[in-house]
Amino acid sequence: MECRRVGLAAVFLCASGCSTNEGYPSQASHGVRNLGDTINHCRNYTEYHVEGSPVISLDSLSTRREERYYEVFLNLNTKEDSGWAHCRITMAGDIRVHRIHNFGREGNFFGLF
Repeated sequence: MECRRVGLAAVFLCASGCSTNEGYPSQASHGVRNLGDTINHCRNYTEYHVEGSPVISLDSLSTRREERYYEVFLNLNTKEDSGWAHCRITMAGDIRVHRIHNFGREGNFFGLF
């Protein structure tokens, strides 16, 4: 009986700790229908996570649809800094990889979800 209580408490803590409403969600609320939706999802997610309000533009030569996911590349520019961002997004709209390169004082940002 005690093991069951501990197990249920662990499941509850994991579920409550893993689901958070902080920040811009990595999962698109209604999935993504096409490359345009995917680009907007990556742009919004990047805009939320990058300081300095950069001008964000699409690197259309690198952005593509693969068999199981989308690869989106964005250029980031401010008066003081420039760099680029990369998102790998599943067909369901979940950002699995988000990287920011050569932008900001912190150096490279790497995120895997």
